[in-house]
Amino acid sequence: MARAVETALKAVAITALVLTGAGLFFGSAATGALAFGSTAFFQTLAVTAVGTFVGSLLSKPLSNPTVENFGSKVSNINPIAPRQIVYGQTKVGGTIVYAKSNGTDNAYLNIIVAIAGHEIQSIEKIFINKKQVTATSATEDSTTVFTVTNTDFVNTENSNAFASGRLIKYAFGLGADNQEMNGFTIANTDFTADHDLKGIAYVHFKMTYDQSKLTSLPEINFEIKGKKVYDPRSS
Repeated sequence: MARAVETALKAVAITALVLTGAGLFFGSAATGALAFGSTAFFQTLAVTAVGTFVGSLLSKPLSNPTVENFGSKVSNINPIAPRQIVYGQTKVGGTIVYAKSNGTDNAYLNIIVAIAGHEIQSIEKIFINKKQVTATSATEDSTTVFTVTNTDFVNTENSNAFASGRLIKYAFGLGADNQEMNGFTIANTDFTADHDLKGIAYVHFKMTYDQSKLTSLPEINFEIKGKKVYDPRSS
């Protein structure tokens, strides 16, 4: 706080000098008076700007802005969301770009979550309802598909569940420029091979409705290693 106050006082002193100079220059120059209206108007703008700056210095700082990222941490539906850019390893949410139910009695919900508007290095972890996902993998529709094994998302009494009562499957793409849509997504959604999401990292979830464990869209987020960057240590 002491450093912030010291910086603010210096800013005020500098502003006083600027305003003095402004009064001499703009008050005597006809072109200056025409351009800015009046010296008083220019001074008002300067004082307002400095007041905002000083206020920001005296406000409570973030706990650690150098390590926090400021994007959405939870996946949501947003029809005008910009493409998210992610650097480094961090936890993020995503934008749900597709959601549709199918199957008997619409028992299955397919959603596609766009994580980043560029290729990423990897998806390190997936969290559903704040639980880190554990999963097994198998080939389905020529695609590596992961089936969630957490007991929170397993119900052997659900007749629509996947093998062993599991309720969630997923497949993903890392957003390469030559990315092709996977067969699992094509088989379970309205996407075709033309909907390839080139340059977009995404995860496709297929979820089974369950009265006790999965009655609504869960909270979903990811820990990823973001945009590929040049590593100067490599050469």
